[in-house]
Amino acid sequence: MKNRCKNNNSGFTLVELIIVLAILGIISAIAVPKFTNVKKEAEKKATEESARVLMNATRLAMVNGDLEEDEKLNSSNLTEATLLEYSKDHDLESILVPEYIDKIPDLYNSSADDTQDNDDNDGDNTGDDSTDENNIKEWKSHASYKIDDIVTYKGSTYKCRQSYTDYGDPNWAPDIAKSLWEKIK
Repeated sequence: MKNRCKNNNSGFTLVELIIVLAILGIISAIAVPKFTNVKKEAEKKATEESARVLMNATRLAMVNGDLEEDEKLNSSNLTEATLLEYSKDHDLESILVPEYIDKIPDLYNSSADDTQDNDDNDGDNTGDDSTDENNIKEWKSHASYKIDDIVTYKGSTYKCRQSYTDYGDPNWAPDIAKSLWEKIK
């Protein structure tokens, strides 16, 4: 009988390496989307907290008499939306910085990946309530809306009166928040 030489080469076979690569691919396919969602959620929470800090600083300035209340901005209607609208015409930075906050947070560039851009909203408010069926979207919580956005909610159609970002508060739904939404159908 012939003696066969034993092959004592140690290492991994090609099949074993392919199996390991396949497992790593599956794990990365599961993990990467989860980390992406974590980042978006963190950005959303940071924007919410920035809005809360700005509103608290504004309230404190009102209480101390450094910021006068008017029909656009008063303690009873102070929301992120009213504050953003007010800041377009007024210089909040000169009042709030550095006495109440270090800097004005950038709420205009908050992450709004959940919303669709409405290219037909060119800012001219002509009062025309006609709607283009292609631009109507379903209202959803945790989304940003611009003036004149058209949404459907519970079988009715609403037009956004004031830009705002919804953070999950059920009181901002179109059928409840009449200061934010105008029922058109």
